[in-house]
Amino acid sequence: MTNKDTKFAIPNEMRALVLNGTGFEHLQIRKIPTPHPGPGQMLARVDAAGICTSLIKLVEQGPHHQLVYGWDLERWAADLG
Repeated sequence: MTNKDTKFAIPNEMRALVLNGTGFEHLQIRKIPTPHPGPGQMLARVDAAGICTSLIKLVEQGPHHQLVYGWDLERWAADLG
């Protein structure tokens, strides 16, 4: 069902699951500014997401996980505000 006359309001803030260090004690839900898509991009609403064991390993191992390659999780999370 498509209705081209429907208007959607994009909120100023959204909730995000943020990992700001190694371990589950550094996992939190934060309100952050809703990003504005640029040319060739789109903003999608996510109502639910699953988690797999690879993500659990990422939370537990942090920058030592083989797919992160030393990425500084604390610095990236701080950039979110």
